[in-house]
Amino acid sequence: MDTVAIPTRLEAALAARGLTTRDLSRSTGIRDRTLYRYVRGTREPRAGEALAIARALGVEAEELWGR
Repeated sequence: MDTVAIPTRLEAALAARGLTTRDLSRSTGIRDRTLYRYVRGTREPRAGEALAIARALGVEAEELWGR
């Protein structure tokens, strides 16, 4: 994973859809605090979480994680 780009891409995807980490938490079941850490770059999502986030945002996981 491209760790530098993850927070930037994730934050941009949320903003483009007018969503907050709380909104994303509701649709993925991932704790809001955990999502916040992904957006801030202090933690990386596991594969299953990355897929859930991408699905909830309507994008391919590769788009968010730079593959």
